[in-house]
Parts: sequence; structure tokens; C-alpha cells
Amino acid sequence: MGFRPRNHGCVDIYLSALRLAGECDGNLASFFEQLQRGVPEAVESWHAYRADLVRCVNNLRMAYDCLVILGGYVGEYLNPYLSELRMAAAALNTFEQDGSYLYVSTDKLENSAVGAGLTWITDYIQNI
Repeated sequence: MGFRPRNHGCVDIYLSALRLAGECDGNLASFFEQLQRGVPEAVESWHAYRADLVRCVNNLRMAYDCLVILGGYVGEYLNPYLSELRMAAAALNTFEQDGSYLYVSTDKLENSAVGAGLTWITDYIQNI
């Protein structure tokens, strides 16, 4: 497996969809198909990716004490792995026993734009 982060830099380097898609000639769907079939290389890559993902989730939870919603290109494929991700996140969390604060976005495309837009929409509706 070619990608090995060195614990510095932007989180996008660690959690980019390209990290997983690169394992399958740029096809993210193919990566998750291989993962579901238990292809050893995909499983190994997923475990490394998951470790970085839950470390990021834990940092966000500790810093902001908020719900964490996973989205983006990878988020589209995470529902089957939500329980696994919650357990892994809980294992890193000093103050909570579960990962119930972790969710997968229901918006599959452009969910960051939707989230940003909700701030403005909510403000507008409250001032009507």
C-alpha cells in the first residue's frame, strides 16, 4: 500500500477520497466493492483510513463538543460501516462510551454546500 501519512499536514491529505480511490485506478465505488468482498489490500487500506478518520472525528469532538457528520465522496459509502466507525471513535474518546455523536450525511452530493447554506436559511427564517 503506497500511502503512509507522517502525522502532519492538512486533514484532506489523510481523508481524501483519492486515498481510497487510488487503490482502484481512481474508482471509489470499486474500492468499496473490494472492501465488501474482503479483498485483503482493500481491508488493509480501509483500516488505515479508518484510523485516521476516527482520530480526526475524536479531535473535532474534543475541540467543539458537537455532532460530527461524515460526508463528501467517501461519505456516500459509509452507512454500512457506521457502527464500526462509532466503536472505533468511542475507543479514542476519553469522556464518552459510545460514538453516538457520529453520523453519515443523508445528502450524498455537495453536502458541505448544503450545510453552509443552512446557516443562511436558518437565519433568514428566524427573522421572518
